[in-house]
Amino acid sequence: MDRNNIMTNKILYKGTFNWHGETFVFFRYAHSEAQAYKLFLIELSNKLRRTYSSIDRHFYGTDHYKIVEEKQS
Repeated sequence: MDRNNIMTNKILYKGTFNWHGETFVFFRYAHSEAQAYKLFLIELSNKLRRTYSSIDRHFYGTDHYKIVEEKQS
């Protein structure tokens, strides 16, 4: 399957996460904001060397993160 065709169905998202005062910014292609959120948390959990579930618990129901759709030219 052609990688370019797969990418055309996805949206580029920017995720900004505040982890105890430290800011992390990630960019990911995803089909939805919910999928992007999960991808961001996976990357953050790997970076911080913590479990996905502990990262998810930290951000669930808070305003300590922001996900926006990036405009592409």
